[in-house]
Amino acid sequence: MNEIEKIVKVAEDLLKGRESVALSAIDASGYPRIYEMEVMTNSNVKTLYFTTGIYSDKVANYKKNEKAGISFCEGEHCISIIGTI
Repeated sequence: MNEIEKIVKVAEDLLKGRESVALSAIDASGYPRIYEMEVMTNSNVKTLYFTTGIYSDKVANYKKNEKAGISFCEGEHCISIIGTI
């Protein structure tokens, strides 16, 4: 198992059983916006599913800028992941 695979495994272990994560977006003013979001599927850190209203600020922000980040902690271990929505 290479270093990346080890990190993914640790992240997936930390994610198991979590009900929510912090999800970030860039708002219309160009500032970061953090949302506490319930995770619908949480066994794989490479693909996570969230739900929200289609007319929410989150959706509007991601339509303008699809870059996103999530963060979650368990005890002293914290994981931050960046990607796109």
